[in-house]
Formats: sequence, structure tokens, C-alpha cells
Amino acid sequence: MRVPNGSNIPSEIWDCVFMHCERVIDMYTLEPEFFPNHRLHPLLLVCKEWHAIAERRLYTSVWLGSNLVVEDRDGIPMRIILAGKDVCQRFYKTVQSNHRLASLVRELHLGSMEINADETKLHIQLIKLCKNVESLHLCGCAHGFADHLKAALEITSLVFFKLSVRALTISPHGANVFSIPQLFSFIQTWPRLEILDVYLGEDTSRRFDIRKSLQPEGSVGMECTVVLQRCLNFLSSTLIHLHIWIAYDGYRHSTSAPIFNSPMAALRSLIVSMPMAPPSSLVYLPKLEWLTYYGEYEDGMELARVIEDNKLPYLRAIGVTFEAPPDENENRPPSRLSEDPPDETYLKVLLELHKVCGPRHIEVNTAWTLEELEQFVMERDSNPLADGSHEPEMPSSSNSDSDSGSEEEKDFL
Repeated sequence: MRVPNGSNIPSEIWDCVFMHCERVIDMYTLEPEFFPNHRLHPLLLVCKEWHAIAERRLYTSVWLGSNLVVEDRDGIPMRIILAGKDVCQRFYKTVQSNHRLASLVRELHLGSMEINADETKLHIQLIKLCKNVESLHLCGCAHGFADHLKAALEITSLVFFKLSVRALTISPHGANVFSIPQLFSFIQTWPRLEILDVYLGEDTSRRFDIRKSLQPEGSVGMECTVVLQRCLNFLSSTLIHLHIWIAYDGYRHSTSAPIFNSPMAALRSLIVSMPMAPPSSLVYLPKLEWLTYYGEYEDGMELARVIEDNKLPYLRAIGVTFEAPPDENENRPPSRLSEDPPDETYLKVLLELHKVCGPRHIEVNTAWTLEELEQFVMERDSNPLADGSHEPEMPSSSNSDSDSGSEEEKDFL
């Protein structure tokens, strides 16, 4: 087959054509696959023009780390025919001897099937060699390499950074790489950073002792807010998406400073919990479009007031989860199941949010739609008890299975 001369075709058109030949990568599975894009390999051999395009696309986004495994007819793994760490070693030797290829790399996705020191060393060397990398996804990092990794990262100019201490295989544990304050201190060397996604292990969400050498007298879980605040101020003109999660332990941390204290003009998407950002601090996010928020009931009412006062004029959708505050003994009420009806206060909070968001065409994502909440109120008010109070009843859900029983017995989903 004779391939026509494509010299007059714009590179954007060729990119679209080649894109259809590439493997579709799912980054959100439990065990993501970190394979090179082998579907581009045949295109390297067609002609000089196609070789140049395929080579550029092959090296622009590099995925390394997963083992190539042969499976039997039942899908059960039989043997490894190509180890991910060996592919990583080959790629390292290639870019080490060919700096032109190293300069093509814009995205590095580096994973480890099993966390080990040799593979972590390779990853660090690749970060140093590929000087034009803008997007880095590191999945699995061996213990003891924090300083080396930090030194490699500080010479980059990243737009996207994703770090997980877990290996590619399903494992509940990972290496202890950075503390949260350490992480926030060195990412300030990335003025173009737009997306930050970091998982530092289970222990980082727990409160820990301030003075390790002394008898414990107290613990703290919000010690990083000042550093994070400084970091966000530095990134205020570039950061678009932010997902910052500190485990919500039921204490309002009234002495902790909010992480937002100056305008974040570029931020469009935010996932956050109340201890880090009380609703009043969201006024510093004038261009925010998507918000996922966790807090207590009173935070829900405060958020409604912020929206009602048009402090978030570009907001398009919110997803909210609120909990009852602890009682005077600092005990939180028992957790409610997702299918349980909201209590009286929660009901008021959700209705108020729907009330202020509806006229502004802001989508509200909760466990109940506005119609279901209103139906719940009507059914509750129509079933008074002997003492004049009302028995909460679950509203019928349009999503319920028609075979699951009578309307009154259907669970609300």
C-alpha cells in the first residue's frame, strides 16, 4: 500500500488521526496499568513522516511500571513475560543515550508493582533526565529517598503532579515519603502548577504528637494550615483544581486559620472539608464553579448565606455532606446510614441550599433531590403522632426497584 505524502497536512490533523490508534488509558481503576503505548509501534515503520509523528507521540506521554502477564483462558495470570521494572530500565538507557528523545517527554507516569529501592532510583533519574516534563504521576516510592526525590522535583516546572506512596498492586500501605509541611514547602518552586493530587499514606490523616521526645500532652491535626496557606497564596494565579482532605474528627478547630485568606483567581474546582475552609473563606474564590464540601449543619446554613449573597457568582454545582455537631460531652451522634431519612436540622439545611441554589441554576448534589425532600416533609406532616409530633417516613424514590415491594417499603437511594 502506497502512503500518500502528508507534508501538506497540518500536524494537528495527524495528531487526531494517530490519537485514534493509541491505547485508551483508564487512570481511575484500583490497579491502573502503566504500559508504553505499544499500538504506536507499527506506525514507526510506515514512512519517515509517520515515524516522526509516532515517535513524538510515543515519547510525549510515557507510562512505565506494569508487568506484562500471560493469562489462561479463564483470565488467571500464568507468568510474567516482561517485568515493568525491566521496561523502565530499557527506557532509562534509551533517553540517557539520546537527549533528543528525552526532550520530547512531557508526561511521565512511573509506577512500581512492588516498591523497591532500585526502581525508585530509576524513577528519580528519569525525572532528572527528562527536563521538559510538565506532568508527573508517581505511583509507589521506596522509603529513604525523600531527599533525592525532592532534589529531582525541585528542578522541574510542573503543571500537574500526582504522587501516591502505594505500589500498583493493591496494598493498604506505602512508604513514608514526605510530611505534609515538607510537601507544601517544596512545591512552591512550581509557579505553573495547576493540579496537585497527593496521597501520602494512612498515617498522614491522623493526629500526631507535637513533641516526640516528651511525654504526650496533646495532639494536633491542623498543624500544616499555615504552610498550606502560604503555598496557596504562591499558586493563586495558576491553581485550577484543588482537592485537599484532612480527616474531619468532629472538632471545629476554631483556633486554626482558614487556608484561604487572599483571592485565588484561577481556582475552578474545590474539594475540601470544614476544618480547612469554613464557608466564609470561600469568598476568596470568585471564579469557583464546582464545589464538594464536608462539614457540620451550621456550615451548611453559612454556605447557603454565602451563595445567597452572590459571593460565588460562577458556581455551577455543589456536592455537600453535613454531620450533626458533637453534643456537650464532645460525642458525635451515631452515624446515619445513607438510606436513613435526614433529621430535622439536616432537612432544613438541605432545603435552604436548594432554595438559594435553584434560582441561580446551581446544581445541588446530595443524597436527596429537592422533590424527594419536599415529599418527605409532606408525608411527615401528614402523619402526626399521639403527642402531636410527626413520625419521619422515607419518601418513595423513583430509582427504587419495582420488584422490591410496596411503595412504603422501598428504600430511598
